Parts: sequence; C-alpha cells; structure tokens
Amino acid sequence: MVPTDASQIKNRKAVDSNYNPLSFPRVPWYILRMQYYGPHRVYKDKEQTKLLGYVYAASVDNVPLVIGYCAGWESLEKEKFEQVLGKESPLTELSLVQAKQLEAFKHKFHTSLHATEEEACDCYREYCLDQSLILDNSNPAGQRRCISCGDWTDKYAQVEHSVFYLCEKHCTREEVEKYYKVGTRISSY
Repeated sequence: MVPTDASQIKNRKAVDSNYNPLSFPRVPWYILRMQYYGPHRVYKDKEQTKLLGYVYAASVDNVPLVIGYCAGWESLEKEKFEQVLGKESPLTELSLVQAKQLEAFKHKFHTSLHATEEEACDCYREYCLDQSLILDNSNPAGQRRCISCGDWTDKYAQVEHSVFYLCEKHCTREEVEKYYKVGTRISSY
C-alpha cells in the first residue's frame, strides 16, 4: 500500500509488513513544495513582449519573490515585527538584531533591474557572501584536502549550503569567492 495523503504518511508504522523503504509515496502538493531560485525575467506587460531586465528571485507555484540585494531596502522597525510575529515572540527581538546587522549593507540593496541573468546571479552571490559566509568552521569527524593547496585540514568555509574545505591559510573570503557560484537551483520543503 502506497500512502496518498498526509494522515497515512504521518501514521505509517515501521512494523507494517507491506512497507517497502525503497518505494516513494506520492506526496500531495500541499505537503511538498518546490522552490526555484534563479534569475527572473521582468517584463513590461503581461503578454511578455518587452523584457525590461532581470532580478534574482525565489519562486514557489510560479510566484516569484525577489530576494537578496535585488529586493530593495526597507527600514524595519520594532512595530512591524511585532505586528507580524507578535509582541511576546522571541523572534521579534532576534529579527531586530538581524535588521540592525543588515543596515551596514543597505547601500547595496536596490530596486533597479539587471541587464543580464549573469548580473542578477552575481548580485545574489554578493548578498550570500556578505550575509551567510562562515569562515571558522571545523570538522570534528576528520580531515580533508584543502581545495586550494591540497594540504590536509579540518577547517572549512560555508556559504548557504555550499561547503569548501580550505586550510587555515586559504580560509578567506577572497579564496571562497573563487569557488562559490550562484545560478539556478531547485529545492523542496
């Protein structure tokens, strides 16, 4: 029996004799959604006759959400967070801290369009490097070769979901910039 709705998937027991771990159940659309990340074309009209430019966007159900520096700057005050998250929510304070950290980069946010898909990707790449680059990670499970020089290291840099093993000498933003690329990607949640 292949489960076809959320209750069957949730209530599936490991002792079920008909359960085959290699069979993939048909998961309804409301449980599993696809997200598409990439450069998004912006047209002048609905008929898509006049291309104006590109932005970097995340798209769910063909509804694009502009992300990164392409999204433009919006000053976020405590009242806005409280309105969305609630006055007593710990996320309100966390969001305020993150908003203050972003203020140092507000000059990079824009609402202008990029001339090419590559420019839109480069803009989002810059955003990811500025906002999510972590250089001081170490792998307690073992060592790997540095991708720059080949020396053994337990150090690695991370940008979003990308991991780059780099020795202490090469674990810099400049070195990560050589390897980190942004294009189109698909994920599900």
